[in-house]
Amino acid sequence: MESVDAEDGVRFILHERRLDSLTTCVVNHASFLVLHGHLSLANTLLSTFFRLHRPTWGLIARDIPLAFESMWAETASRPPNVPPFGEGTSIDNVQFMQRGAFYDLIQRINPMPEGGLAREWNQVQLNTKVNFRVSHKLYDSISSLLDRLFKNHLTSDMAFGADAMICGVQRCQLYAAAVALYIDIHLRIGDSDRARALFTTYAIPMIEGKAERWNLLVRIPGIYPLLASLNILSVSDASQRVDALTAALTTRLTIGVARPYIDLSWAILLDKYAESVKADWLQTREDDEEWHTPLCAPATADEISSMERQLALDTPLPQDYIAFLRHTNGFKGSIWPSKLGSAGDVRSETWPDEVAELKVEFKEDAFEDTDVAYEKWPRLERVIAIDAEGGDDGDIWLIEPHIVAKARQFAINARRDKQAKDQGLPIPEPGEAPSRCPMPRYTASGSSGYLFLPVTHENSNLPPELIDLIVQYALRDARGDCYDRATAFCLCSTSRRMHELAASALWQTGWLVLTWSHWGVAVEAYESFRQYIESAIPPP
Repeated sequence: MESVDAEDGVRFILHERRLDSLTTCVVNHASFLVLHGHLSLANTLLSTFFRLHRPTWGLIARDIPLAFESMWAETASRPPNVPPFGEGTSIDNVQFMQRGAFYDLIQRINPMPEGGLAREWNQVQLNTKVNFRVSHKLYDSISSLLDRLFKNHLTSDMAFGADAMICGVQRCQLYAAAVALYIDIHLRIGDSDRARALFTTYAIPMIEGKAERWNLLVRIPGIYPLLASLNILSVSDASQRVDALTAALTTRLTIGVARPYIDLSWAILLDKYAESVKADWLQTREDDEEWHTPLCAPATADEISSMERQLALDTPLPQDYIAFLRHTNGFKGSIWPSKLGSAGDVRSETWPDEVAELKVEFKEDAFEDTDVAYEKWPRLERVIAIDAEGGDDGDIWLIEPHIVAKARQFAINARRDKQAKDQGLPIPEPGEAPSRCPMPRYTASGSSGYLFLPVTHENSNLPPELIDLIVQYALRDARGDCYDRATAFCLCSTSRRMHELAASALWQTGWLVLTWSHWGVAVEAYESFRQYIESAIPPP
């Protein structure tokens, strides 16, 4: 469970790369605000996020958006930009659906190990399953059982702090579920005073103490009128929290993820990485264990040349990866990402056609809202493996620019097709990705790189074939979608600076770093090798 401390939230938003984790963070903070009675401020936070990001709940559990939809229906306050809960879902029956989802959640809570607590909770679950449709029957069947649970078995130590770790996740969930159910049955029979007393006794300490599974409380059906009458967090404090979080979201989703180490030299960056590994080692080391740096001796020019000859790639390897090898020929040790191999470990890997579960996931949400099933995403044809061979800890791969370009074009085509279908227009002709992406050469000496000049209004002097690639793959609007061709050419023809920025966007993200775990298809994509290394160091 991510922290809902405001400063931690801002830091997480600015530095978190994965958009599904960002969604979880924002929804947690919105839930926290709701539990403090500030639905309108929670709405501001959610509306800002979904305006800046693609409107989808992502991996958020189904009962969370249901809880919000129920509160919005009750208060007529559904914010703009928020995605619909589901196709064909009527606001009229969303509260009924939420109540069913709440009791389904209660049934899924499984205490471990067996014993008196487990037996009594199982009885609560059985009676709830039988009687949840009728308020008084439910109250009569489980009220005394819950009284006994809290008297004999359930204590706040299960919910947060060090004792929560000792008690285990199952008991943390059980405590939160029992508190939620305790409050729910009193709300259903109209005993608001008893519900308020229970909320004050059990729920408020969970919320203020950032208890494990505290956000289960937001799922309680019909809870918001009770929350709105409380004053746990002042409006001023809540407003300051939302201002800070929305500012961080705006920065993260318009400029990009924060990279606090981007200006460090490779030598200093790698030293900082070694320091972070040592800090982790000091917390877990055995008494007689000696410290060994994860850094290796630099790769020699011959080792790098031999690697490049063996691969024989059309597109040279990323320069930041070569710079890494010139400082340390891989990593050693047992702490991530120590699987990075030496220049001698680098190899090309391919798979037969039947290996179709490996896809080019060049961007986390690239294929969302396109009506394209995962099975039809572009298949990963070949990778440049840079991990040390052997072991089952996963893989670290470089993906060639022409493979990334094909996946990017596939996503562009899919979005255009869906837009045409939604508007009843003819399906457009699909664009084609280039077969290879050679690095552009800007300087008279012929070296690869980027030449950034002051902003001018001169026409660009880049070659036409590069302009064409920039138009297709680099220029993007505020949503990240490509401009139509005429607009893109118009932008290119009026500003050299626009060309240079677009060329940077195209070529600096040409190579992709992809990590893949054998124990589950968990893919992480990085837009540069250096970004991958930076992400291994905790943010300041």
